[in-house]
Amino acid sequence: LIIPGFECLTVDIFPRSRTQTRDCLRIIVVYRAPNSPSPSLTPFIDYLYEVTSCSHPSIIVGDFNYANIDWYTYHCPTLSVTPFLDLITQGSFNQYVNFPTRGNNILDLLLCNSPIIKNVKPDIPLSDHTGIAFTINSLIEKDRVSPPSRDYSNADWASINNQIALHNWTLSLMGKTISEAYSFFSNFVNELISIYVPLKKTKHNNGLPKYLSILYERLQRYHSAAPNSDLAHSLRIRFDKALKTFEINRELRAVQSGNTNTFFKYCKARFKSNNASLPGIIDNTGKTLLSDKDKAHAFSRFFSKVQTNPLSAPLSPPLLCDSRFDLPSILPEQILLAISQLIPKCAVLHLGRLKNRSKYMLNDLAIASSNNVRDLGVHFSNGLNFGYHITQITRKTRSMCNLMLRSFHTNSSNTLIGLVNRLENVQREFTRRVLKRSQHPPLSYPNRLKLFEIETLEYRRALRDLQFLHDSIHRHALVDATNLYTLAPL
Repeated sequence: LIIPGFECLTVDIFPRSRTQTRDCLRIIVVYRAPNSPSPSLTPFIDYLYEVTSCSHPSIIVGDFNYANIDWYTYHCPTLSVTPFLDLITQGSFNQYVNFPTRGNNILDLLLCNSPIIKNVKPDIPLSDHTGIAFTINSLIEKDRVSPPSRDYSNADWASINNQIALHNWTLSLMGKTISEAYSFFSNFVNELISIYVPLKKTKHNNGLPKYLSILYERLQRYHSAAPNSDLAHSLRIRFDKALKTFEINRELRAVQSGNTNTFFKYCKARFKSNNASLPGIIDNTGKTLLSDKDKAHAFSRFFSKVQTNPLSAPLSPPLLCDSRFDLPSILPEQILLAISQLIPKCAVLHLGRLKNRSKYMLNDLAIASSNNVRDLGVHFSNGLNFGYHITQITRKTRSMCNLMLRSFHTNSSNTLIGLVNRLENVQREFTRRVLKRSQHPPLSYPNRLKLFEIETLEYRRALRDLQFLHDSIHRHALVDATNLYTLAPL
């Protein structure tokens, strides 16, 4: 893609030991000029939506020149950057660059929708930007050796309860501080656990059934010995086919189980990444903390301010409370200063055709005007045509369709239609793609609706309108309907 202000190159990489399309890795290299024209943003975002709506992982890397994005909250005060942030959120992408690449700004980005990116660090500078080095992990990781754990289901709870009940706690805790008493109790309980709770070996489970694990181990042995042999190739095809069948059967069990919790738990595992790391935080000195160790020390220092040494003497009676000192006094100047910091997040939307537009000030600072404002999830334009809002809604829904088709591997049309019944705005496109996936001959949209036994959006909307009209006439709806309609005389 080459348009004014944007250049994109998409490359698909197939590992030498893999021949299936689902094992492909897609890399999109992007360059955005700092002064790129606004009309080019829409085709650029549409191109990224198209190339990332695939079944394999996608990596987007390049120089984006977006200097105002806060990557810890995924927020930017510039409204023109919102479509790009929506693409990242809807596509389940994570941004991995947490160091400046030019000056004090993060202009070069590394985005991926799969947890395969590791060891991201600065590299040799390229031109006036810092280089980015990273490692791509294998899609199938080796089993991790886990230490044995306690088998609490087979513990001798009767003996544990008997030991706790017969112990003289008054004598044991006499003269001890709170910390010493807690340490004694912890050691006592841990000793009981080590005696009466047996150990069990942790099963090395990679999420696959036993027959697939055995087949995968055989494939690994033959691949390490002779990766290009006919036997390794046939085992690879056999394993890919068995793995796909296993995933399809697991999807069908989750969908057809009738258990809502099981179904949504499976969907959550498919749609969301397993990245559970805390976001970056800023300490009292203004320093950004990224590692978990630094965050833990920061929380420890903060909470240690309210901790005191244990007291062995009785506490003194509490002092009389004075409500005047509950909250610090807030000056009007501080309120105006706090409001002025919100000006970048504010905008003025002019309605009507008047040429002379008023300028609005806040604390002697002008509020910028905009042709589109988002409020309560709805995009309002100065022409009140809601075209931009409809575009955003359909784009998000199409993105969800791509995510569903990429995450679920079943070929059953009934299952796929059951997953997408609520995505009514793009029902026409989705039914066409489901029909093609199910290897049915092409059908018109009405015939597809008859085949899948669903109704059009217009028909369902008409039923809802009639139901609302009926409820409002018969006073079943808590709404003032005096100005909504007029009843004609009989």
